[in-house]
Amino acid sequence: MALWWISFVRPLPVVATSSVEFIIQISDDLRTKLYPDAVDIYYIWSSREQSTNPVKLTTWRPEYAHKLLRVNSPPAAGQAITWKLGLTTVSPGTSPSRDMMNISLIQRSVNNDILPVYSAPVSISPSLAPAQNSKRGKTQSVKIQKQDEIQRVYVPPALARPSDESSVEEPSSPLNLITIVEKTSFDLDKRAWDSGVVLTSTFARWISNHSLQTRSETNGHLLAHSTIQISELQSTLDIIVKPGSRILELGAGCGIVSIILATMLESLFVADSFSLPKPTQIHITDLPSAIPLITRNIDSNRHPRSQNSETSEEIHVSSVETTAYALDWEDEELPLIVTSNPPDIIMMSDVTYNTASFPALIKTLKNLLRISPAARVIIAYKERHPDERAAWRMFDHDARLSLCKVEEIPGAAGAPVEIWLGSQRACGS
Repeated sequence: MALWWISFVRPLPVVATSSVEFIIQISDDLRTKLYPDAVDIYYIWSSREQSTNPVKLTTWRPEYAHKLLRVNSPPAAGQAITWKLGLTTVSPGTSPSRDMMNISLIQRSVNNDILPVYSAPVSISPSLAPAQNSKRGKTQSVKIQKQDEIQRVYVPPALARPSDESSVEEPSSPLNLITIVEKTSFDLDKRAWDSGVVLTSTFARWISNHSLQTRSETNGHLLAHSTIQISELQSTLDIIVKPGSRILELGAGCGIVSIILATMLESLFVADSFSLPKPTQIHITDLPSAIPLITRNIDSNRHPRSQNSETSEEIHVSSVETTAYALDWEDEELPLIVTSNPPDIIMMSDVTYNTASFPALIKTLKNLLRISPAARVIIAYKERHPDERAAWRMFDHDARLSLCKVEEIPGAAGAPVEIWLGSQRACGS
């Protein structure tokens, strides 16, 4: 699973008439290395009510990466109708389908390793009236406002309890699709990254295959597990799937890992959702600037799970409570909401790209482990620079974390994504 990302270099307009123009690229998550091979790109228009059939847009070639592209707008009655433009790649010999716009977290393929993308909704207007200069009577061109965000749609597995022998299948209901909004700005805390997508996919595999056995796989996803690795995997997973557990994510970005994990756990608990003693809590944290986007992604993915028999009103009965709030690693003290709910799981992905933040990260980890010394730690990491490995020495020496690498997934244009699990050693050990 060497991830590549379709992104808009020149985004779509907020309002369009008969056509839209844009520039795309297929690159690594840092947007610095281009996808090296030729591949066909298809597009669809999608509204809340309908979607068009996939149509070939162009053949991607890195030497023409900044080619201006244009597609006709979909049929629309007026400005009240909004459509999203979706882009995906199609492998040779494969028939395009609308399902290719969704990113499967279980079924991997060459096509799925290039992550599809949707634009933000575009308002289709019959015409854009030119602005009039009332003083001189001259017509001025309208300044076209460009979009500043994109969307990606993920398909988590339909999960069952280990005692249920039914197979794990991809859900077809729109209620099981997770839409994650990312900002197109250069703010690193408002985008998804390789490590986050890989950790999410890893959770999907772990939870789907709850009963872990010692094995060696040849697809590059799993290491040959030692007894220690199996123990770490099983004990960590037992906590994750236990109703009532408290899970905290540091540096969550757009919230993709926690939000999709919450959906998978709700699917796992759905049969017992009315009898669980208490819900699982997932706390999603980052800097204050990231919280509005995380909260928006949480709210847009809250789906009704049942229906009121008297009123036929759809209601949301949740077995997982998801909360977003600011946790600045520079702060000396943890927020009250954290100290009041000590985490059983502390997880993080792609949080070591800035070596200057290491002391603050270690301080926060030590504070968390002080209030929850038995917490399990999950780290998803892709090396960007060798200096980042200093964090592991600090995890070991300063935070007294014993970590072991349990997975290594090939990455695009560089190092693999590593999954590390561990816990704090007792004092004196």
